[in-house]
Amino acid sequence: MHLPAQTMTDAPAYGQKPAPLDNDSDALIPSRRETQIGVILIAIFTLLLLPKFLGHWAADLAAVYVAGHMIATGQEALVYAASPGFFGDTPELWKPLVRELAGAGQYAFPYIYPPIWAELLAPLTKILTPQQFFNLFGVIHCAALAGSVWLAAKVARPRRMSLLGFLMLALTVGYLTTPVQAAALFNQPTLITTFLTLLMLERLQAGRPVSAGVALAFAAAIKLTPALFLLVFLLDRNWRALKAFALAGLALALICFALSPRLSLEFLALMPEVSAHSTIARVNASILPALATLAAAAGWIPAIEMQGNAFLLGPDVYALPMWITLLPKFLLVLCVLATWRIMAPAAPELRRTGAALLIALILPLFGPLGWLHYYVLPLLLLPMLAPALPRVMAVIGLIVLTIVNAPEMAVMVPALHANIPVHVMVTTGSWLATLVIAMIALAKFVRPTLS
Repeated sequence: MHLPAQTMTDAPAYGQKPAPLDNDSDALIPSRRETQIGVILIAIFTLLLLPKFLGHWAADLAAVYVAGHMIATGQEALVYAASPGFFGDTPELWKPLVRELAGAGQYAFPYIYPPIWAELLAPLTKILTPQQFFNLFGVIHCAALAGSVWLAAKVARPRRMSLLGFLMLALTVGYLTTPVQAAALFNQPTLITTFLTLLMLERLQAGRPVSAGVALAFAAAIKLTPALFLLVFLLDRNWRALKAFALAGLALALICFALSPRLSLEFLALMPEVSAHSTIARVNASILPALATLAAAAGWIPAIEMQGNAFLLGPDVYALPMWITLLPKFLLVLCVLATWRIMAPAAPELRRTGAALLIALILPLFGPLGWLHYYVLPLLLLPMLAPALPRVMAVIGLIVLTIVNAPEMAVMVPALHANIPVHVMVTTGSWLATLVIAMIALAKFVRPTLS
């Protein structure tokens, strides 16, 4: 990020001390050679990671294939079939088809995306086997991840960090941690929403608010939660981006309804029920399951006895008291308000990227589901904090975050391997600490008088 020396009278440019003001003469502008080497590094990373996307059954992406298959075979009524608790098992009405397509022992999780994507992809299920479908989207998702790294370098690289330094850091941490590995294992469409969210930021920084709004609208049309990044437009008072988002979102919603009015209404009716459920599982780093674990350990709610790799939470499986379900929502609102207060006075580029980083942490932490692949986005944006933290603290913090979120942690540490709820609390705690540190660092950087 290369900002002018002072773009707002009450906020220092990112990467420089509040006083005395300096100019951008010390900013590291990548040379053509450095850029070429950076592209080669991303290409190597992509080639190393691509095999992890290919050649295996992907339970998350299977939901899209099965939903498309149901539409292609005239079984629309089964698209939004779900088992009790929603998460962790194949819908009962899908099981015969999944056994036929994948054999015994494989899963297809429920389809909880807008119906437009199942409708558009249904024809592919007639000409592609599930594995061919998975491989095709594995290539797309891996390319989206590679593009996300490049976009993150454009919007989040501190001006005194070289391009190669940023890429080496992002690629190494990404490859070693569970968020990227989980996204590859499940062949997760989240990687497309991550790319589109970063594209939104890049377009904003380039002064292209219309394309920024359209990019965010597409991200929100895949998974609804990216709509919270509208806060970036509001902080920016960028009404053109907001209008573009609204118009593109309306167009996508109308197309969705035109393709299947019945499924569109089913999807809307399903959303409150989906958001009322969660799960205690290694891949879900969210405050809600962590709170449930603590409350059960304290004897405030019935004991939680893990059977297998997940324990379902929700009204029809394991009802939680209202205070546990409301507290994360209250904290989400509180953190959004804190984000506004912290980032509102910042210089434009820092305001946008800083707010995006905080939102990218808030969404999975305080939503009912904090799937680890949701943390790919904040992982890519975290290097932007380097100028706002003491160097030793930044290095130690990144090492700890990487170790705690490494896939090997669950195997190497007996307490985590034997106790999934404890592992969930440790992982969630690491990301909660990251959010707190990010808020404090940005607050002190944007408002020097508070430091």
